[in-house]
Amino acid sequence: MPPHPESVLLGTERLSPPAQARLVAGILDSFRESEGAYPTAEDNPGVIRQLLGENSTRRAFLSPDTPAINAEGALLDAEGSPYHFHFISSQELELRSAGPDGQLYSEDDILISSHQ
Repeated sequence: MPPHPESVLLGTERLSPPAQARLVAGILDSFRESEGAYPTAEDNPGVIRQLLGENSTRRAFLSPDTPAINAEGALLDAEGSPYHFHFISSQELELRSAGPDGQLYSEDDILISSHQ
């Protein structure tokens, strides 16, 4: 199965910041459905490596051509800050974008919780 076809839209102006965050959450949900759990990693680049195919099934959920992946391998939000992944459990996550101010846990953050 190929990577999510819309993953190449991440980091472009073709999707709004909230739509980009929802797409990332959807890609993570697809990973969970396929692998049985969300990725296990210490940081954003570790999660992204798994979404690029470094997982038990070798399936890529993100295209390596995704513009929002920076040189360090982190997936950036629409404002250019790395997404913050908080895996509460193997089946529950919170995805946070720092929003326009670039500061996590401020008023303009975009938060998507799998338990909403």
